[in-house]
Amino acid sequence: MSIRVLIGLVLVSAGVAPGQADQKVSKAQAKRWVQNAFFGKEKVAAEDRARLMRCRPEDRKVVFAALESLKIKPSLKRVKGKRLELEAEAPEAKRKKVPLVIRLPRGYSGKKPVPVLFRFHGSGDTAAAFDRTNESSVFSQFLTVTPEIPSDDRMGWNQPGTFDMIDRIYRRLVREFNVDTDRVYLSGYSAGGGAACFVAEMWPHRFAGFFSMGRLHHAYHPNPKACMNVLRHVPGFFAVGLDDQKDRVDGYREAEAYYKEEGLPGEFRFTKRVGHSYQQNLDKPALKYLAKKSRNAYPRSFDAIFYSYQNRDKETLLRSRQYWLEAKRPAPNGTVCRVTVEGNTIKIDAKELRTGAVLLNDHIVDLDQPVTVLLNGRKVHDGPVERSLEFLFGWFSENRDRRELFWNRIRF
Repeated sequence: MSIRVLIGLVLVSAGVAPGQADQKVSKAQAKRWVQNAFFGKEKVAAEDRARLMRCRPEDRKVVFAALESLKIKPSLKRVKGKRLELEAEAPEAKRKKVPLVIRLPRGYSGKKPVPVLFRFHGSGDTAAAFDRTNESSVFSQFLTVTPEIPSDDRMGWNQPGTFDMIDRIYRRLVREFNVDTDRVYLSGYSAGGGAACFVAEMWPHRFAGFFSMGRLHHAYHPNPKACMNVLRHVPGFFAVGLDDQKDRVDGYREAEAYYKEEGLPGEFRFTKRVGHSYQQNLDKPALKYLAKKSRNAYPRSFDAIFYSYQNRDKETLLRSRQYWLEAKRPAPNGTVCRVTVEGNTIKIDAKELRTGAVLLNDHIVDLDQPVTVLLNGRKVHDGPVERSLEFLFGWFSENRDRRELFWNRIRF
């Protein structure tokens, strides 16, 4: 059943005609009703959501602010121990279920949001073995998540079904634990170092930073510079031993040069007399670097790239959004986009982009005023954008991220 139908049923059950908007809402009421709507008992939740749906247009910003400050109640209420050996589902992969190790941060109770650190292992390794490298106290501030490549040989994080699995794990985390979604980070060694980079390039709107050690891969290898441009708001900590294979060292050297040229946010460490080995001494400076970073969920200027892998069309949907831009049917050579906001005008420069959408809120543009959207200089929207409570609540219900919310979608 769709969110639209569900909300309609709630309104009818409360004796309210869909679309009626006459309820004045104070800040205190909005906070209480929003809290009950998503985490209250069924009857109270239905009543308070109906009240919210009746609020006057001029009070809707108050509802948005209340949802941003919502107190998350994780579905996993009781957790035994600090190290959890779980399973991750990967129905699209060769192995349908794989080990997943989660370590809880010091003092975790579920009452306060905590930062998350994904940790991706190297080729042939296992989640259990790689998890043992994070027993140092420097990891104790994070909820660490160590999945396993869902293939028989466990060679690469780009093998079929892996992206679906990572997406599924992320969505599971924000429901089962009290996650600070503005402080979710990626890290990895060797093949996992490559994964930390290309997963950040796939979903830059989800992550605050990443730590790549030992190998560097890009999400769309034919255009590495466009991929790195996507990371303009996602700082990276890069590390490689200078006695490692030449191609690995060269990958980091090339990235360092481009980062300097473009002014991208990153720190690079090249260690003498070290080959292809995990450098535990760099965990502390890397995590200290990451811990200072917070996600920029609504940049008013950003780069994006959309692409598909050959014979893996089903995965394209996973890469159909970066920040608040959505793209459909990427070009065979990748769809490179540049998005900027000037006043209430959104400019999208993307020669290969034919159809897509922008997701909007008042952090991006002023929705009290008309919004103009230009695609390659051509006007594709010019007019008001509704602050739709139905869309807002539906978005949060699906994504469970109170720090990334939108009022509406403009398709073009």
